[in-house]
Amino acid sequence: MSYGIANQNGSAYSDSNLARTRLLGPRRSFRRAARRCNSSHDDQPLISVLIQSFREGDNAKQLSSRLHLLPRVEVIVNDDSGSDHAKWLRHLNGPNDFVVSSPNIHEIRAYNRLARLARGEFLLLLQGDHCLPPQATWLRAGLDVMRAFPRLAMLGGQLGYNGVPFKH
Repeated sequence: MSYGIANQNGSAYSDSNLARTRLLGPRRSFRRAARRCNSSHDDQPLISVLIQSFREGDNAKQLSSRLHLLPRVEVIVNDDSGSDHAKWLRHLNGPNDFVVSSPNIHEIRAYNRLARLARGEFLLLLQGDHCLPPQATWLRAGLDVMRAFPRLAMLGGQLGYNGVPFKH
């Protein structure tokens, strides 16, 4: 099964591109190139938001704008339909935002793949049709709970979804 990764700059990688990348030279040449690059990319984001989406690209603007209320956020979307790539890329404009194209895989496999790509200290799993509150207080409160109870592995909550918005 093949998949590809793209970010807002139009950089896209598929299985074959990744294989070719390995042939370009030793890792130190990549490190030198990275030092010359001026980027606001965060190598250690606080939160990696993993979004599984199937034909829900019309909700990308709402999700992106509300998720980027907090600093150090990485957003990784799996476009399971393979048809909403452009919609997600249009609205995901953070330096740590990526769209993965893995059409027709089961939802749990998609989250597994996204989690393997994530670099955040905390993982936030969302569906593409979620409707988030306009302020990020819900996320800050969740982070406070996770920090207060370091042995806590998972925290759940109720969010609205597209068509039935979040209500306070």
